[in-house]
Amino acid sequence: MGSHEFSLGDKGAEASQIANVVVGNAIPANSSMIVTDIGSVGSGPLSFTQGSPSSTLSNSFTSLASTTDGLEFSNNNGTTWTYTLTVGAGGVDAAVTNVRATLTGNHAANGKFALKFRVKVK
Repeated sequence: MGSHEFSLGDKGAEASQIANVVVGNAIPANSSMIVTDIGSVGSGPLSFTQGSPSSTLSNSFTSLASTTDGLEFSNNNGTTWTYTLTVGAGGVDAAVTNVRATLTGNHAANGKFALKFRVKVK
């Protein structure tokens, strides 16, 4: 098992006009996304952590089948984002090729955040 974390931030010194940030990532080759909760029960397969200073953005997760929360999944390299996850053996869904998160709110000046998901190496 491994994890992939990417950190992003705004280098502007003034309040940002950036709203509803969409961040996506491909699942690394020779690995499968672990789609069970990354943290506490109900947390979902992706963690969102504020940096210092905070981005003031937020992320929502309802369920793996939700089409209205902040997480979307693709099984065709990001061509479409309508894939509904299936939890297989070991908590993985080998069909997932990409994941993206829509973060809501206005990005704060100099704000930072990190997103993390887990994979199982094939």
